[in-house]
Amino acid sequence: MGSNIFTRAASGSERLYKVFWLLWVPFLVLTVLIRKHAEGLASEGIGRSSGWPEYIGYLAFGIVAAWLLIAIWKCASNVSLRIWFWLSRIYVVVQFLGLLQAMAILVRTA
Repeated sequence: MGSNIFTRAASGSERLYKVFWLLWVPFLVLTVLIRKHAEGLASEGIGRSSGWPEYIGYLAFGIVAAWLLIAIWKCASNVSLRIWFWLSRIYVVVQFLGLLQAMAILVRTA
């Protein structure tokens, strides 16, 4: 089998728990750590980004988050208990709405 977890997640053939716990959760943890570190630098006045570099970071976050949420949606059927299918689909819808809201706020303040 020559494919990796990313290609299996993109095709919807990976188990849901692997996509959620091995891709989505580490992505969120990494995002929080980067955000906390960037806020620490901004409060000290070191390396405060303004303008397009900050927006490129937001765009990259949005693209990766959307890709991972689509992968979770596609892999939702790869569960043994049907309740996880529905809970994961509801979770993805809620997260997408939050992502859209965050993008709308970002565009409005730009």
